[in-house]
Amino acid sequence: MDGSLLFVNKTQTSRVLSRSKAGERSAILSHVQNKRRRHEAEVSQSLKPWAGFTTTLSASDVSEISKTVEVKLKFVDHDVTARSVKSSEDSQKQKKKQREAVVKRLTPAYASSKSLSKAMQPSYNASDPFHCTVANLDAGTHAILHITFPHASRVNFLAESFAPPERLLQHAPMRHDRMFQLRLKRCVEDEKLIYSTLAYGSSLLGWTMGRFHSGKQPEYFLDKALRAVRVYLSTPGYIVDNWLLLSMYGLAITEMWNCLPSMWRQLPDRHAMASKLGYRGFSACRMHLKTLLQVVECAGGWKKFDPYVLDSVILADKFMAITSRKPPIIPVTWDPGQLPESLEEFGITEEELLVILPRLGTGFHIESLSEELNNILQDLVAYCRIANAAWSYPSIRPDTEGWLFRRSQALSYRLLLHALDQNAKHLERFQLQFMRYDTGRRHPAETSVQTSLTKSYPQFLASLRVAA
Repeated sequence: MDGSLLFVNKTQTSRVLSRSKAGERSAILSHVQNKRRRHEAEVSQSLKPWAGFTTTLSASDVSEISKTVEVKLKFVDHDVTARSVKSSEDSQKQKKKQREAVVKRLTPAYASSKSLSKAMQPSYNASDPFHCTVANLDAGTHAILHITFPHASRVNFLAESFAPPERLLQHAPMRHDRMFQLRLKRCVEDEKLIYSTLAYGSSLLGWTMGRFHSGKQPEYFLDKALRAVRVYLSTPGYIVDNWLLLSMYGLAITEMWNCLPSMWRQLPDRHAMASKLGYRGFSACRMHLKTLLQVVECAGGWKKFDPYVLDSVILADKFMAITSRKPPIIPVTWDPGQLPESLEEFGITEEELLVILPRLGTGFHIESLSEELNNILQDLVAYCRIANAAWSYPSIRPDTEGWLFRRSQALSYRLLLHALDQNAKHLERFQLQFMRYDTGRRHPAETSVQTSLTKSYPQFLASLRVAA
């Protein structure tokens, strides 16, 4: 009979069938209480669906197993000694085999070999050769992860740090190598991170190679990543960490790539779809970045997180601002300044920098430039000289590499904002001239021309923005 059920037998002495006696009521309450406690114990001890496939064998676990082995050996030895007189030779052999089996099961080597430990075996479990991550149904697509990390991301960060072409082909370490590996390993157990990373990698593979791995397009992974992020953020007491921010960044950059027709020329169907959608994907990208920025501000700012997170978000924000022709979302509070402190360790002074690329920027004096644009260009010339000197050394410090990256992005932001400001002023002047022309007296023929211009003005502004 099912032990989870309780049967109360009513007899002729139970005058009211809907009301139980004191003894019956006590048994019912005791049964309900025991059932509730069993359920709570099972829930508290229950593992996540993927915990049966991935376990961590820490140093403390190994020491506990060793102690258990010693105690178990003493117990088995005592048991065998006490009963050796009464047991026959066959039973002694059988007990010896059983003892050896118990010892083997409890030894650290055997325990570690029987578990897929993230710390010991396999050493690079981010590749998930056994299909045992939280995305076990999509484990065959994990090859996408290695398309982006560390190869594509590494080259991208170096190029954005003004590294020379020969440095991009080398396999020298860079400042984000550790986070590349941690991100891959975290994908084993973090559902939102792995699906957003797979969406990122699937899109990258599509517009660079003209194909999708296993036929799964970015939207397949985006849907799962969105649900995972939504569930995580709706959980009370959720933690804001690097992995949440990188998951949101993966959603933002993938949405932006998917809406750019120029990225999908190798795939005609995707190119046609991106052309039809236009720039509506930018609204999703901006939503993700704005939410990410709000989460960071509530958590205490960018300094609470690894620099890799901010560097990644800066690139996404810059690319989106350039392609959508709108101001960036992330405030430029991360500009490291004009001269890195670590450059003095190279033995280079500001006077010596003038000798490097001496003709660079000399033609700017001939042009009639605004003060703001001239300052930006002078800072750009100084940056090029510093970068040329820094990358000429066989090795470069992580903090210097970080300065080169963020200073380059800050200059890009300044140039972008200046161009957008000039474009806005140009449109405003054009609108004012148009309004003056519209309010003046005109010949009837001019009126008909003006009427047609008024009807086509919104389309004209739209085409002007695109042309700009």
